[in-house]
Amino acid sequence: MLSHSFYIDGVTCSGCLRKIYSLKPNYPKIELSVDMSRNTLLLLAPKTESTNSIQKDIESLGFKLHPIEDKNDALKINIKENRSFLIKIAVAALFAGNIMLFSVSIYSGAEGDLGKYFEWLTFILFLPILFYSATPFYINTLDSFKRKRLSIDVPITVSIILGAGLSVYNLFYSFGKTYFDSLAILVFLLLSSRYFLKKMQQKYLGISYLKSFLPSLARKMSSSGDECEMLSAESIKVNDIMLVKKGELIPLDGQLVSKKASLNNSVITGEARPVEITQNQNCYSGTMLLSERAVIKVTSTSSNSRISLLFEKLDAEIKKPSQLTSFTDRASSLFVIILFIIGFIFCCFYLFVDPEEAIHRFLALIILACPCAIALATPLSQSLSLIKASKKGLLIKNAEVFERFVKIKNIVFDKTGTLTVGEFKLIKWERGSPSLHDLQVIYELERNSSHPLANAFKNYYWDHLGKSKAPCLETKSHKEVSGVGVSCQIEMDNFELKSYKLNKTDYTAVGLYKNNSLLNVAYLGDELREDSFKTIKMFLKNKFSIFILSGDNEGAVKSVGLKLGLSNKNLFFNKNPEQKHTWVQSHPLTLMVGDGVNDSLALASSHLSIAASGSMESTLKASDVYLSQPGLYQIYELYELSKETLKVIRRNLGFSLVYNLLGATFALMGYISPLLAAILMPLSSLFVLSSSLWGTSFLRGFNRASKTSTPKGPEFNLTPKYLEASH
Repeated sequence: MLSHSFYIDGVTCSGCLRKIYSLKPNYPKIELSVDMSRNTLLLLAPKTESTNSIQKDIESLGFKLHPIEDKNDALKINIKENRSFLIKIAVAALFAGNIMLFSVSIYSGAEGDLGKYFEWLTFILFLPILFYSATPFYINTLDSFKRKRLSIDVPITVSIILGAGLSVYNLFYSFGKTYFDSLAILVFLLLSSRYFLKKMQQKYLGISYLKSFLPSLARKMSSSGDECEMLSAESIKVNDIMLVKKGELIPLDGQLVSKKASLNNSVITGEARPVEITQNQNCYSGTMLLSERAVIKVTSTSSNSRISLLFEKLDAEIKKPSQLTSFTDRASSLFVIILFIIGFIFCCFYLFVDPEEAIHRFLALIILACPCAIALATPLSQSLSLIKASKKGLLIKNAEVFERFVKIKNIVFDKTGTLTVGEFKLIKWERGSPSLHDLQVIYELERNSSHPLANAFKNYYWDHLGKSKAPCLETKSHKEVSGVGVSCQIEMDNFELKSYKLNKTDYTAVGLYKNNSLLNVAYLGDELREDSFKTIKMFLKNKFSIFILSGDNEGAVKSVGLKLGLSNKNLFFNKNPEQKHTWVQSHPLTLMVGDGVNDSLALASSHLSIAASGSMESTLKASDVYLSQPGLYQIYELYELSKETLKVIRRNLGFSLVYNLLGATFALMGYISPLLAAILMPLSSLFVLSSSLWGTSFLRGFNRASKTSTPKGPEFNLTPKYLEASH
């Protein structure tokens, strides 16, 4: 896949994102994501696929694309745009202040030639504001016409141009008043509030919180290898040499220069056991170094590392507008249209009563009733909750998770590795200890598997024969079937290691078969997670129906169900992945909590899905949420977080609606002038920001708990446990 990065102009709300993402079905081979915090567009396409067509389609929607090399270029453009916007505000402030000085003289009674002279000065001073500072409103208006969508900038632009035109006419023909002072202050206030909203979006609507999962610094070694310099990971280039110390996360993808290194590769493979690599082998950003130190040659930049591209894809999913976001965005657009129509009708009738007052009230109505707060209420609250969830180790693929969780009726748990620790120990053999040959066969069957049962068998082999005595049997047709077992051919015989269906114990039973004949049965045990009972108890207290859906045997499942206080009718055992998938499909509004590999079918078909372990890269394809830390109670905390997030959203929307309706009423009644409206307009957005940041008492406590419970820095470890007893 080739990545194409662009700086994108014109993305201001979730409606813009919805329009861009609506193009995706037309280009199934191309992945796209938009980062509103940096105004960047990323297109991932196969080498044989051109992105020219989708670029043209995006630009036809009214957005402008500027190719960039990396995110630093985007940051530079963003800084440049912000500086340009601030200059426009400064120009408006400078000339508006001088215009007000002359206007005070006019209002104080300056008449005749002196008064006329002051009016001409206000006109000249207003020209930089009209033709420079106010240009963002004109550009956005033209973009609105291109997108065939009415935005708040359309009536503002019309008002500025009409007000300026009427003032110029009155100035030339000495007829009536001029409004250069009011229009100048209006442009200054509108630009200031617009900049405030833009900075709010850049700070809270991006995915910068995902950076907490990766180290931001790297040690770059000198060419002689004698010195190290600590630099930002983003400044490290391909072919640079970096040094990583024990317990730290590898900052960038690279190739091992040292002779060997031991890694915790769980973020990539889902396997928590140490993996040893040797010189010239690849290692990836996000993996933890377990050996003393490692020297690594960088093979990709920070923005192109394997896990960074994963976060880009995750960002694309997060930024897809949820149902609630889409609804509020459409509602805000409809609100603008309705207000514009009401204001226009009112203005037409009131022109016959007082033309000047009609224009004033119409302008005050349009400014004060700007739906920015309505459009901001949902994405801002969702974004802040995503940040809170990430501090608990919850990687959420889409903000719609909050909306879906509160609708859930059933919660289904996989057993092994989800409700239990997933670290099996071999308890006993049914037919006595196996022979040396049988142990070697079992090891060869499980050699390359990362399943918890496979780890138990390999540990048993190492404990009895030692790690240095790995067998070298010739195997053929090696096959591992998720939810079934493993098989291979050794010499002329077919061996299988799979679930033993005649198990009458509470242990997990696995049979070793030779040419379909049972040789021996191994019984393995597992322990419940410490927080399993507490989690189940809290969900039952909130009237959820709780089920266990496992591939393990009846005795093992019922034993766990009994300890958790679940009814036997809610326990399902001996289920393969396809049967789990069928069960979940037949039960709507179900949350599935399971293994991102063995339970991928069931996870993908459920109303909401949470992967409790496995490779982050693979599980995020099937599930909606990934637990990067062991434990289950954060799932219940996610439920509470979802409820409180929607509570804040409803509060914000309710305030915004009442504010806009009252503002519109008072504006039409003449109690609010355009200038006062421009002052009051950003207050609604400021309230939404304050309300979202303040949240509820639960959200504030949630945040404090996150700060005390989440490791920070290089020691932050994404270490999942693997799942599912049935091999």
